[in-house]
Amino acid sequence: MKRFVPILLVLFFLPFALLSCSTVSAKTKHYPGAPSPSPTNPATVEILRSEPERPYEKLGEVRVEAEGNPPAAMIENKLKLAAAGMGADAVIIVDRKTERVASPPSGCGHGGYVQNVETIRGIAVRYSG
Repeated sequence: MKRFVPILLVLFFLPFALLSCSTVSAKTKHYPGAPSPSPTNPATVEILRSEPERPYEKLGEVRVEAEGNPPAAMIENKLKLAAAGMGADAVIIVDRKTERVASPPSGCGHGGYVQNVETIRGIAVRYSG
């Protein structure tokens, strides 16, 4: 029983430790001359893997960078929030890559390590017509 309790504690706290060192950041770049509509509701923003069949206007670029191992839902939410801030109805994913990057010692309680950095680039669009 004494060995069982420490194992349970490790299993309980391990996911929190792994997620605490994961970060997701977003940057946007508005295209010159593109419309500047009011922000939209992030819950309604679509994430598309190809161009939509309906007419649309390109608003700008959204780039999301995920370090560590964040859940996919966290990455998608960040993508939707950034696009919604630009007034987009959808984001067309145009590039997605993962790199393994060596990190220096950090405040996460450990020395340097190698982690995955995923970069997702999309075009924020607003439906027209």
